[in-house]
Amino acid sequence: MAPMRGRGIVAIWVLLACVCARHPSFVVADTDSNDASALNVLFNSLNSNSQLTGWKQSGGDPCGESWRGITCSGSSITAITLSGLGLTGTLGYNMNQLSSLTELNLSHNHLQDNLGEMFQSLSHLATMDLSFNSFSGDLPQSSSSLTSLTNLYLQNNQFTGHIDVLANLPLQNLTGNNQWSSGPAPPPPPYSPPPPGRKSDPGQQSGHGGIGGGGIAGIIISILVVGGIVAFFVIRRKSRNYSVEENLNQDQPFAHLAPEEVNDMKMMQTPPRIDTERLSSPAPISLKPPPLDRYRSSDEDDISNKSIAKRVITTSVKAVNYSVADLQVATDSFSEDNLVGEGSYGRVYKAQFNNGKVFT
Repeated sequence: MAPMRGRGIVAIWVLLACVCARHPSFVVADTDSNDASALNVLFNSLNSNSQLTGWKQSGGDPCGESWRGITCSGSSITAITLSGLGLTGTLGYNMNQLSSLTELNLSHNHLQDNLGEMFQSLSHLATMDLSFNSFSGDLPQSSSSLTSLTNLYLQNNQFTGHIDVLANLPLQNLTGNNQWSSGPAPPPPPYSPPPPGRKSDPGQQSGHGGIGGGGIAGIIISILVVGGIVAFFVIRRKSRNYSVEENLNQDQPFAHLAPEEVNDMKMMQTPPRIDTERLSSPAPISLKPPPLDRYRSSDEDDISNKSIAKRVITTSVKAVNYSVADLQVATDSFSEDNLVGEGSYGRVYKAQFNNGKVFT
């Protein structure tokens, strides 16, 4: 009986192995089924490119089989990095199932078409790089659901329309270089060679360059602070000149009389009849002291000047903060036409807002 029971157990194991071989879906996979399904759809949308080694049109285990460009954490896909593989096609329609995705890099390929409403569930996505492709159309409204997105690279595409959907996102780096309007894109500016002695770095041209929002805000705040300091010294100087002129005007009525004028005044006060008794004991002359408020000491002037300076110091300069998206719209995506110049802090652009105000 014992040998027969052992043979029965072996037969059962062999049968289970055959069933699992014919039906792979019964095998326990390392990858979440929703994530694997999303990559199957993406692979078909990318025209099943041969560069995507390990990828499958259906089924498969991206995390357990180490599909190219896929990074996992446990059973969840956290990163898709497929930059510079010459991929063609679109992004498909099932990307919103990758709920644990934190990085999506498909830059330097030949992808095209519009971006569908595929970002509703990607609340953990922090970096998305779609630069140097041929995407077109408006940004989808579901982009506003990317509440963790801090780095967005969209340069060298054909996007149009508005970027209002990005206004409330915590972006730290945003590069556009698209025609964010409904009209046709203008011709590219003429190429200007680099100055002698400096070689152009291709890595810098294809990288994630550009002035960040923090640099622009720092330039604006620096300009406001310098302007406030200049205004403070101008007002203080005018106040000091006004105090000096006021003191001179108050001192002018008390100019000393010439000796001849004093003698004339004495002659006018002398009576026509001379009394010898009165000459022997002339009456004392009482001189009233001038009002004290007519004379001011230098200390009082200093006190008045200090009080004026104190009032000037309390003048405050108010700065208005603008979001990166507002600056992007006001400068036409930091267009070269709005470039004012460059300094030690970076580039300075002219920004024109919807209320008609123009700043640099």
